[in-house]
Amino acid sequence: MNVGSFLDIAEARFPDKLAVISEERRFTYRQVKERVQRLMTGLAKLGVKKGDRVATLMWNSPEMMEVNLAAIRLGAIFTPLNYRLKGPELSFVVENAHPTILVTDDTCQDMAGQVVADVLGRERMFTTSSRSNSHFRPYETLVSKNEHYKGSVASSGGDACQLLYTSGTTARPKGVILSHENVIWNAFNMIHARRDRPDDVSLVVGPLFHAAALNSHYIPRLALGATMIIMTKFDPGLMMDLVQSERATVVPGNPTLFIMLLEHCASREFDTSSVTTLTSGADKLPDHIKKALMDLFPRAEGVFDIYGLTECGHCVSCLDARDSLRKTACVGPPLPFVQVS
Repeated sequence: MNVGSFLDIAEARFPDKLAVISEERRFTYRQVKERVQRLMTGLAKLGVKKGDRVATLMWNSPEMMEVNLAAIRLGAIFTPLNYRLKGPELSFVVENAHPTILVTDDTCQDMAGQVVADVLGRERMFTTSSRSNSHFRPYETLVSKNEHYKGSVASSGGDACQLLYTSGTTARPKGVILSHENVIWNAFNMIHARRDRPDDVSLVVGPLFHAAALNSHYIPRLALGATMIIMTKFDPGLMMDLVQSERATVVPGNPTLFIMLLEHCASREFDTSSVTTLTSGADKLPDHIKKALMDLFPRAEGVFDIYGLTECGHCVSCLDARDSLRKTACVGPPLPFVQVS
């Protein structure tokens, strides 16, 4: 199975269901598939083929999700670049990854123009920005000016799906190749462990260049045909507005994010009655933060505390939310389809 087939399954089951909410924009699964199929044709015309790396340098957006799906459905390797890297670090990653295509946005296009232009050239660099820039072609032309992709790509679970770069805290960033099977089994683990549901309305808060947001939040929701609320970046006020206005059921985060959220909510009242799932990663969640979150979101049984790393694609263990207060400084047992030795 190819991870891209999750879109076919979701669209067949829920064609008119909201797939993506991003600020004022809303896309059903039918609309997402329509745009992805057209983008596949645009990329194929540029020569993108199985094994090529298709890169993004952009903040979270529906377009980033489109590039991910179109690339992997063509057999290419989705390569999201970290916009927090400095110029020399980003140059190293670009030279190491050898992308065939780059898509960027208004926030990142100046950096991309400085770092990537000499590697790729204008014909292979696209931006979602409305600002004119001599380095880039408009991304939307890859979608709007093309028909549905009519080809087929043979793929297997062992084929490369993603090229993700680790943080490089002790040396230069290191590229991690994840196969379709890596990503699929991680999605199955998350769905099983968190009891994810097709009727979930889930915030996607973390950067999609990171394995956590990409493989443990976005991909499982896609597999189920759930609804995703894409936040460009974390903002506690906006997050709580979205929880209320969109009736979000799933709130993901990490200790730092949750502390900031609790500080924001300390002197205000919010309707959090829709939220049934809280999930945390990056570090163990202190007990007093768990208790405060359970007070703020009383319908949640607790907090799913997850441990993972990019090289594993990404989750290794999970503490069940029902054990939140029974287990201290614990990230739970290994997930069902993970072997730890």
